[in-house]
Parts: sequence; C-alpha cells; structure tokens
Amino acid sequence: MAKTIKIAIQGVTGSYSWEAALKLASRKKLTEVDFSFCSSFKKALAMIDNRTADYAVLPYRNTIIGRIEPVFSLLKKYQILSRLRLPVNHCLAVSPIPKISGIKDIRIVISHPKALAQCDKFFVQYFWLKAKEFEDTAAAAEKVFQDQNPQLAAICSEAAAKLYRLKILKRKIQDVKENFTYFTLIKKSNSTALNC
Repeated sequence: MAKTIKIAIQGVTGSYSWEAALKLASRKKLTEVDFSFCSSFKKALAMIDNRTADYAVLPYRNTIIGRIEPVFSLLKKYQILSRLRLPVNHCLAVSPIPKISGIKDIRIVISHPKALAQCDKFFVQYFWLKAKEFEDTAAAAEKVFQDQNPQLAAICSEAAAKLYRLKILKRKIQDVKENFTYFTLIKKSNSTALNC
C-alpha cells in the first residue's frame, strides 16, 4: 500500500495554492496526497521543518506584486522539486440564494488583501462597493456561501466559486489581465520522504 504524502499549503480548499498543489502533485505523480491547510506561509514551512508534512507548495513570485516574502528569501533552505506558473483570474461571486439582480445589490466584497489590491479599477468603476480584507480568496468564497447574504460577494478564483456553488457575476476583474503567480513544490533539503 502506497504511503500517503502530506503537502502543506497556505490557504484552504479552492485557493490558488490548492489549485497549484493539485497540478504539482499530479506532475510529480504523487497519487496518495493529503493536504495540510495552514493559515500562513510560515506555518506551512514549519510543517516541513518539523517533518509533520513531506512537502510544501508555496507561491514565491507574482507578475504584479513581484517577489512574495518571506517565501522567496527562504527558498534556498529547501530542495526545489518543481515549479508552476498559474494564471490568476479573479471573479466576483455571490451566493445563489437569495437571488440578486446584479452588482448593484452588493455592498461588501471580501477577499485576500492582495486580491483586493489587484482589482483597484473594478472598485473605482463600482464605487459603492466596500472592500473588506479576508484571510484567503477561497475562505472568502466559503464565507459568502455560508452567509447567503445578498449584499455580500467574494473575489476568488473560478474554481473556488464552483467548489462553493457560488454564482459568478463577473470574470477576470483584475486590473492586469495577464496575471500569473509562480508556485514551487519544496521539501526539506535532507528529507528522504520520497525521491522525486
């Protein structure tokens, strides 16, 4: 029986990190995978440092914001197994219940601070919307699904919107359409959990 591989990521199911982890695990033919969801990059790195996870998948650079600290500066401490460029396309998503007629009904939009910052022009166009920071794009989608508040929306990926059964009102709302985040699959340098 194959050993279950533990991969630590920052975020929750449906996050961009989760999408990247699925793709990287598939690329490395890691079939028995269990994800450990962490609230910060630091906690994900700590999991491979103390060997409670075999690997971590973390973002290290974005085409808009540049290097992602502290991940980028710490990468030299780890063995890099694979890299991935993931398109970042933000959607505006709402709960399908109760039904709303459009963006004009929304008052609050929640998402990760970086995602909100990448959609400045959207907030200028829809000036009545109040941006509110949330821990993660996918966690914001989950919150919108749970609350079923017609005045609340999330900025998240299309995958997160589908996962949490949200209605997408607008796609690709980020300021820069060619927006990519670079992720890496890493392990502890002296780790022998799996020879990739």
